Amino acid sequence: MRCPCCGAVGVIRLTILEGIRAQLWKFISLVAAVSSAIVGQAELVGEPWRHWVSILAIVATALIAWNMKQHPVKEEAHV
Repeated sequence: MRCPCCGAVGVIRLTILEGIRAQLWKFISLVAAVSSAIVGQAELVGEPWRHWVSILAIVATALIAWNMKQHPVKEEAHV
């Protein structure tokens, strides 16, 4: 079977629960990165550091979101 979004051959789409479990840590880290950006902008961090916290959190958010786009699939069992 071909993957519907990337066209890879010989893969099986995960069920909804398998997909959530496979992407759970990506989702948790995405929430943490967004929360860090909010903390940096809410002036809860000292002046020289709040800009760095915000910038690094925004970069981390973009990288994690890009990585979440790559869906997990499993290979077909060839009998």
